Amino acid sequence: LFDWRPEPLRGQRQKHERSVIIRNVFSPKEFENNMEKILTHKESIRNQCQNFGHVTKLEIFDLHPDGVMQITFQEVEAADMCVATLNNRLYLGRTLSVTTWDGREKFRVEETKEQREERLKKWDKFLEADK
Repeated sequence: LFDWRPEPLRGQRQKHERSVIIRNVFSPKEFENNMEKILTHKESIRNQCQNFGHVTKLEIFDLHPDGVMQITFQEVEAADMCVATLNNRLYLGRTLSVTTWDGREKFRVEETKEQREERLKKWDKFLEADK
């Protein structure tokens, strides 16, 4: 009842428009045997996106079948430049699909209990192999 928020200015961009969704970055199967590829993809995409502006957040949805990453910029204009530049560009033999986030679509994929246990067993084997 007492919550007051000023009306947005005409032409003012929404906060969610600072986020960009990049699809087809990876295949979820890549990470089953080589977890280090998650870091490789994150670093590579972050380096490319920092050319457009300050990246405040980068999230990889490793279980999503479309190979989705979400990048949040400090400014809306940086997100616009990222979409214009990286859309339909090749990345490791894959054609990227880059769009501005609509603010509603969710990309987190929940795994079942069995899938989680299997993943943790593989992770333990991976850690034990380094010793």
